[in-house]
Formats: sequence, structure tokens, C-alpha cells
Amino acid sequence: MKYSVSFTAGSLLLDETNRILKYILNDELELKKEEIIKKNIIKINSESARKRVLQEIRLRARKVNKSLWGKFANASLKDKKILLFYVVVKTYPILSDFVKDVIIDKWKSLKLDIADREIEVFLDKKSSEHPEIEDWSESTREKVIQVIKRIMKEAGLLVNNQLKPLESADHFWKFFVQLGDPWFLDYALLNREQRERIIGKL
Repeated sequence: MKYSVSFTAGSLLLDETNRILKYILNDELELKKEEIIKKNIIKINSESARKRVLQEIRLRARKVNKSLWGKFANASLKDKKILLFYVVVKTYPILSDFVKDVIIDKWKSLKLDIADREIEVFLDKKSSEHPEIEDWSESTREKVIQVIKRIMKEAGLLVNNQLKPLESADHFWKFFVQLGDPWFLDYALLNREQRERIIGKL
């Protein structure tokens, strides 16, 4: 599967997702997409940008279990960011591979800073199995690097350019295990003791 970099339309899209959450919960994203765009529900000046952002939210909404959006509606701001981080790594293989191949490895080896060059190296390595990377313009490549880092910062994984585990209550983390995605506990940089405690409590 080709790497899509359409996530560069916006990072976690927290504010925009909040604004159209009722449409997601009511399964009306497709039905009411013209209304959302024309009435500028997501509060973006350019109509073309509104269309692009809405397209990304629709894509992301389709990639996850609907129960996530009910969880999102009642979550704290911090937990909403974690849920959207889960959504983006489920939606975009390039982001999932980056966390798996770079972030988790660095965390385990106690190397906590992330340099742009490391994302460059990741892209170079992946270009053998994803030749589409070679077709990206320099500006696209720069945008990908920029937005990957922004996603990490918005989620709370990167604080002052240092990796940091995501924090929430055990019952929150159990939700991902119940969805069948216990791997996300690794992506959130939870330690083994936390992961075993959470999975063991199910």
C-alpha cells in the first residue's frame, strides 16, 4: 500500500473534529458534507482548505471503531489528543511505521530527542519498499517532516523535543485493548509493568 501523506492537511485536527463531532456520532458526515463546507462549521477561511480537512476527517472516521467517537465526546482534552493520535496511526501507515521503527526504538534505548534528520533517514530507508517517496517534491518531504513532529507534540509524546510517555488512567488504556489494539500501549510508550497491569485487568 502506498504511503499517503494527506495527513499534512492538518495534524491531529482536534478543534475541527470537535466542531463536527455531532455529525460523526450521527453518521451524517457523508450526508451533510455540503452543509459543513458551505456553513463553515469547521471555521477555516478557504473553502478548498475546508474541503481538504473535511475529507481527512471523513477518512479518519472510517478507519476506527465507531465506539471511539462516543469515548471521544466524553473525554478530557488530554485524552481527546491521545484518541486522535490513535486515529492517525490507524489511518496512515507512514505514521504507524514511524512510531514503530523510530519512536519506540529510541525510547527503549533512552535516546529521547528527535531530530529532523532522523525522520529523513526513516524516509530514505522506507523508499526501497515505498518508491513513491522518491517522487515527492522537496517541499512535500519538508512538510511531512514538519507535520510528523507536530503530531507528536500535539499528542504529548514530544515535549521540549524530548520523548515522553502518554499519561492517562488505566481504564482509559483498557479501551484500546478492548478494541483489539493492545499494540497502542507500546505506541503510547507505556512501560511493561503498566501494559501488563492494564491488559491483566481486563
